[in-house]
Amino acid sequence: MSKYKFLDATFNSDTGISTAIIQTELGVFEGKARLHDEDRDILSAYEGCKYAEGRAIIKYHKAVLKQKKAIYNNLKNMIINLERMNGYNKDSKEARFIRKQFYMVQKDYNDYKNKIAETEEYLYDRMKSYRTLYESYKKALEKTKNKSAQEEKSE
Repeated sequence: MSKYKFLDATFNSDTGISTAIIQTELGVFEGKARLHDEDRDILSAYEGCKYAEGRAIIKYHKAVLKQKKAIYNNLKNMIINLERMNGYNKDSKEARFIRKQFYMVQKDYNDYKNKIAETEEYLYDRMKSYRTLYESYKKALEKTKNKSAQEEKSE
């Protein structure tokens, strides 16, 4: 996809809202993530800011998709208007060129749309699985601490 510059990320512990801001060639985009009450016990400002950043990136990609859709619609309208003209030859070099451009833009638009859906799904899955990852990390840490404590006792 495209490049962006990360500008800022903040977590407000009073409201539980994380905010991230990115700069792109299309402007500044802001993403927000809210801490749910059931997740207060596994609070992570870092994770919240990563979710907010993901949402800002998705907003940016949707803006790019909007531009791609405008190009797609313009080419589609051009083809429709050309076909209405008297003496239109669908096999001419020019008509074939315009159709080829239309199909390339159509494919690019659909691919980009699918990438956005995949990014949204990845972000949702990451949020959903964070509790499991956090708890398994905590168990592994406890196991390591217990092992260290036993080694110290035996010495």
